[in-house]
Amino acid sequence: MIDLRVLGPVRAVAEGRDLPVGHARQRSLLAALLVDAGNVVALDRLSALIWDGRPPASGRNVLAGYAARLRKALAGANGSGAGLRLERRDGGYVLQAAPCAVDLHRFRELVARAAGERGDVRRAELLGRALGQWSGEALGNVAGARIGSVRAALEAERRLAAIEFYDTQLRLGRGREVLPRLAELAAELPYDEEVALRLLAAYRDSGDTAGALREYQAIRGALAADLDTAPGPELSAAGVRLLRTPVAVRPAAPVGERLRLPQPPDRFTGRGAELRELDALAPPDGDLAVVSGIAGSGKTALAVQWAHRAGDRFPYGRLFLGMRGHDRHLEPLDPGEALARVLSVLGHPPAELPYGLDARAALYRTLLADRAVLVVLDDVTDAAQVGPLLPAGGGRGAVLITCRQRLPELTARHGARETVLDGLDDAAALELLAGLVGAERVARERSAAADLVRACGRLPLTLRLSAGYAAGKPTARLGALVEQLHGAGAAADPAMRQALGLSYRRLPPARQRVFRLAGLLPGADFGADAVAALAGCPVAEAEEQLGALVRANLVAEPASRRYRLHDLVKPCAADMAMADEPGPAREAALLRLLEWYRRSVERASRADGIQRYGSHRGSAEAELAAEGTA
Repeated sequence: MIDLRVLGPVRAVAEGRDLPVGHARQRSLLAALLVDAGNVVALDRLSALIWDGRPPASGRNVLAGYAARLRKALAGANGSGAGLRLERRDGGYVLQAAPCAVDLHRFRELVARAAGERGDVRRAELLGRALGQWSGEALGNVAGARIGSVRAALEAERRLAAIEFYDTQLRLGRGREVLPRLAELAAELPYDEEVALRLLAAYRDSGDTAGALREYQAIRGALAADLDTAPGPELSAAGVRLLRTPVAVRPAAPVGERLRLPQPPDRFTGRGAELRELDALAPPDGDLAVVSGIAGSGKTALAVQWAHRAGDRFPYGRLFLGMRGHDRHLEPLDPGEALARVLSVLGHPPAELPYGLDARAALYRTLLADRAVLVVLDDVTDAAQVGPLLPAGGGRGAVLITCRQRLPELTARHGARETVLDGLDDAAALELLAGLVGAERVARERSAAADLVRACGRLPLTLRLSAGYAAGKPTARLGALVEQLHGAGAAADPAMRQALGLSYRRLPPARQRVFRLAGLLPGADFGADAVAALAGCPVAEAEEQLGALVRANLVAEPASRRYRLHDLVKPCAADMAMADEPGPAREAALLRLLEWYRRSVERASRADGIQRYGSHRGSAEAELAAEGTA
């Protein structure tokens, strides 16, 4: 069965694997055809969407090439019963596919069926299934203003379906059940008063009038501060009703019932030295630690494992708060909201929470000083996000942070202890693999298991994904899986590409460019001068950008001023260069790099006294010039 997706990243998935639909512009072509599947899409419209209204002179020929490659990529799915055909017809292209194969068509069919239902129970079920077709922002991995207009129209359809779904659920008395998802939607659409009205109703129906009032005050403040406007009549009336309603404060839950620490990871291996480093987190002498590392290195697993083993140090409780630093769908958690969540769990009534950030931070530090509680702040964006949540020092509480980038300012200003993660060592990685696929299987194919570990970069995330695939094929040889991985060449691992993409998108444009161009460098390590040649910038600027990438744990610095991309990061960076760097710009960058190599060889040969004819281009040209004047 094939699944053609536009309600999220544009993908074509056949039998559980992604078909190679190509680079960003080729994906844009697939997206345009899928949105209008079964209908002819005119060449002019396709060109406008793919090149954002500025097609090249040979655009139609290029478009024909894209279509041919897409047709070839989709050909492997024709045995799935989807009836896929990409045809040139009537001045455009049409993609014929079974409606059930396209997530947009499934979504619209379910919404239409829900509209025809009289009973709310069945309507809620159908609308829930319709919204379940979405896996993120529509057309999430293609860009451009014209594509953005299509995306906005699709997102508007989702919004209308979501509002109808929540209205139906509220009529069924399910306010408490839908409150978390409504809160997420309100965070995505912070100025949408229709969504805000449903969120207030969900709080009210859950018996949390104080929460409803807090949300009303938040959206009223956001509208005033960001849009210089006031709530509309309907939202204002809801706010007035809340202000006139007596607030019944619910008792705060004991620590541990909310913001509960996750269960420790199964088959946790290695990291003995890192666990011992975290043992220094012992208030009052040490109350702040940071675990940083590349995506997939197991930062959260390490923090949770240590928090469980250090339970005796924190008898009042251990809290776990996801800060959403790299969430695909939600913005990073606001420090004020994070403080509100922690304070309510620490026993402070929600209705009595201070309004300002500074007042909340002061109350938080006071409570943390008096109580032996550990607060784990997972997936932090940067130091600014957690500044208000840091302990005051000298108290009984402690904070443990996980973050993809290093946070040297916390070490310098607050004495934080930092632990930096990379891949597991070989023994720990093999132990993890044996625990996931079976020790006997690893023992039978020790060499293949070692190759698999190396192919996964010894990172827990990619190793678990590969082991999960191997575990699903218990009779297959591990060597065959390794051959498949090697057969894919240097292609980026999808999970690593997705995880790194979140970090990459948060970088400034100039830093993004240096990172993706570094993926084109040959060899294992490189210097700033080679990167400067690639990027066409001064060496000092390249050093500055590389230093920032080191702090972000996207680039390693194994020796002074020598840099390296992890084996699984480099293919991702190269993919980003292919997708985001125009072809002529890539060619120009590589030519600058080759010229820099040539000049470096010439300088080295002159320094070594090598002046024989033909040793390098410079000396050859000099001798030929001399002969011509003789």
